[in-house]
Amino acid sequence: MRNKEKIEKLSESQFQELFGVKKPAFYLLLEVLERKYAEEHKDGGRPGKLSVLDRLVIMLQYYRDYSTMGRFAYDYGVAKSTICETIDWAEKTLIRRGGLPLPKKRKQAGSDEISIDVTEVEIERPQSGQKEYYSGKKTAYAESSGGGCCQKQGHTRRGLRKGQEA
Repeated sequence: MRNKEKIEKLSESQFQELFGVKKPAFYLLLEVLERKYAEEHKDGGRPGKLSVLDRLVIMLQYYRDYSTMGRFAYDYGVAKSTICETIDWAEKTLIRRGGLPLPKKRKQAGSDEISIDVTEVEIERPQSGQKEYYSGKKTAYAESSGGGCCQKQGHTRRGLRKGQEA
């Protein structure tokens, strides 16, 4: 467990800076998650890809830095979906427990404005060789010139027989 040794070596100020909570609060959160994990796996089952400590560290760092889940997935050697499930599990478990010193989700620095790139990009279309594949239809529901089932029976598109009034 590489995280365990690293965490134990951190000073209180480094700990607060990295995780957004103090050491006693961290170990309280860890204890709650370990109890929940033990409760969920009391009948056995496959062990998780990430330890409970790693799950808590990932959730706290996600809150603190808003790194992408892909980044965490790369760092821990798991899929992005595993990271998403990890954050969701830890978050919901701690919120349900209530009364815990959870860090707040920070808003991104700056304003509340969102910028969207709306640059037009030309779509490449084949320039030659299309005529041999083109049937001439404009839509999938183009009317055929040959009499269809309804036209053979004397119906028009509106469902009335020819010569019948609406």
